[in-house]
Amino acid sequence: MTALLLSLLALPLAAQTIERQETSLNGTWEYVKVTDLDAPVPTEGWQAKEVPGQLPGYNYERAWSRRTFACDASAGRRVKLHFGGVNWNSRVLVNGKPVGGNFGGV
Repeated sequence: MTALLLSLLALPLAAQTIERQETSLNGTWEYVKVTDLDAPVPTEGWQAKEVPGQLPGYNYERAWSRRTFACDASAGRRVKLHFGGVNWNSRVLVNGKPVGGNFGGV
């Protein structure tokens, strides 16, 4: 693995470029409202919603949203998730593991 990495670094800059692929996750997601985001993620009660969009409700209700998608995370590739807007607080999990989030708005 190390030898491969070193030989890649020795290539001209144009040959090092990895093609960027973008996949929109707009479309149908599922959500479930909860009273406590620290409780385990519910297994029942999920409803469909369209993204982009807003959750119905008021008074800063809490909800989990989820979407299944496939991506190429082969060696040397970085996967970046970009959310255009999350109101106030978000926690992002991938395959059940925390990978980031945002506190304080968009």
